Amino acid sequence: FPNMENNMEMVNKNYTVEFTTENGVLASIFVENMTSASTEKYDKESGESIEFYFGLITTKDDSGDLKLARLCAAMNNAGIHHHTYDAKSGADYRMTRMGATKSRLEGFADATNFKLGLNPVKIEEASFREEIDLENRKNTDWYKPYDHLFAPFEIEKKELYNGFTPMSYLILFKRLILQSPRMKDEARGCGFDLNRLESTLKDNKFCLGIFPLHDMEAKEALEEQWMPLDYPWKIPATAIKNYFGEEIGFYFKFLAHLATGLSILAVFAVACQIWGFVGMANGDPIMMGEVVFALIGVCSYSVILDNWHFEQSKVAHLWEVYNCQKHVPPRPGFKGLVLKNPTNGRLEIDFPESKRRPRRLLSLGASATFIVVLLGTVLSIFIYKAILTASGATGGMLLVPALLNSFQMTVFGFLYKSVAERLTEFENHRSLAQHNSELFKKLTFFYFINYYASLFYIAFVKISVEGCLEALSGSDHCGHELAIQVAVVFIGNDFANRISNSIILPFLTRKYKAYTIAQDDSIAGEKMGPVELQFRLLEKYDPTSALVMDYIELFVQWGYLVLFGSSCPMVVALAAFTNFVETRTGPS
Repeated sequence: FPNMENNMEMVNKNYTVEFTTENGVLASIFVENMTSASTEKYDKESGESIEFYFGLITTKDDSGDLKLARLCAAMNNAGIHHHTYDAKSGADYRMTRMGATKSRLEGFADATNFKLGLNPVKIEEASFREEIDLENRKNTDWYKPYDHLFAPFEIEKKELYNGFTPMSYLILFKRLILQSPRMKDEARGCGFDLNRLESTLKDNKFCLGIFPLHDMEAKEALEEQWMPLDYPWKIPATAIKNYFGEEIGFYFKFLAHLATGLSILAVFAVACQIWGFVGMANGDPIMMGEVVFALIGVCSYSVILDNWHFEQSKVAHLWEVYNCQKHVPPRPGFKGLVLKNPTNGRLEIDFPESKRRPRRLLSLGASATFIVVLLGTVLSIFIYKAILTASGATGGMLLVPALLNSFQMTVFGFLYKSVAERLTEFENHRSLAQHNSELFKKLTFFYFINYYASLFYIAFVKISVEGCLEALSGSDHCGHELAIQVAVVFIGNDFANRISNSIILPFLTRKYKAYTIAQDDSIAGEKMGPVELQFRLLEKYDPTSALVMDYIELFVQWGYLVLFGSSCPMVVALAAFTNFVETRTGPS
């Protein structure tokens, strides 16, 4: 294995590393006194710099070092550079940076038919315009004929392609460490099993963390585009996609679309809310401001969603993500069996539906039990509210049930999120899309009951069971009482929660972590490398559950607006504000 001595540092031990050759022969290599020369030495000798894309944190003991040596041998075999060093914070673990030259990744892209965007100017110059007349399409297409075309990358025709983005290099590097070491030449990879690595991560046996590293220059350039206050529709969605990937890019594109539509609707919402306040002051029982806004809202919500369907399809085409879920590898954490595919006869890793069905039934029973407990809690709050009404309570006491209801929503939402994640993991779905879909179904059904049960009761049932509060109603409906409940619940569970999660908590967390490092004399903060800094300072972001919860928050907000927004139009303005804030605080 060439360059073994140039890739390790501060291990200084001897190992016998067993591995399997390309011909399937079990062999071993004696690794003696592994040390590392600096990457600067390699840069000067080769004339090409190394870019580091992943960080790996492992235990500092004989067993962990042996496993790490095996990984390093596999990386050397695949042409991946790595740099291992002891933690500068005094912690008992080792840090490993994993990277490659751009030429290595471009060669891998060529060998594996990696799709990349074509340069429209270069393609137009190379095309046969005298044979194919495209001038007549100028007035019918929004984009020029050669815009947004993609093709498998060919290194000999590199000048015809757009440049690789940071996300493209990161995707290529991840595929490189997953690729089988039995592939030939440039297509050869490491053969890492991320499922096994992440399972040891959960048990803290060997791998304490494996994660992509930030490209600080690209990150700062993105923040300069993203952070300044501007109209929501001007969010740099393509730049976000190029750095964070399509899923997060789509989320912020949708969030910006929602913020734009709600900002326009908020103008009418504020006007109708003022109209409603005036009517309430004059003793108007009809609530004409809210009635007018209900008509405006019905049309507006439909227009917002219909426009998004068009925008979603357009962006999916421009980003080349149609049918991206057809051929996907098993998700990390999937525990499958080797089964024969009845269609093509190939051996594949899957999990039989006959074994998953009992797990789904158990999951359904657990969810149903949780829902019964939730309904009992909601009913108890309703009974307490009826007791207060019967006792003639007035003033601030009338807000106590609404506050209890808001507290119940927060607590049950937090508890069931953890339960739903464990139940979905127990069902053992093969792909990440299937896993996220099942998790989303569980959460939406439960959250619909959790967040809207009390509001449905006030809107449709309360007047027949116990009557409306006389202090708030001089009519045959509970409209004023419903408006207060919607305002309290929305402000407590959407507005305050999302503002704190977008601005306050990330800011306080970063300050606290930086303070603890500065106060700890055993930590040489200025000497920590990028792997250790990002491991200790940055918040852990789980794309499996975190992005699902981001969409769940929008689902809950949309339900408030569509179902009950007409009773309290000002919540539309609050929703527009929170969505706008989140579009500009995403980097946090």
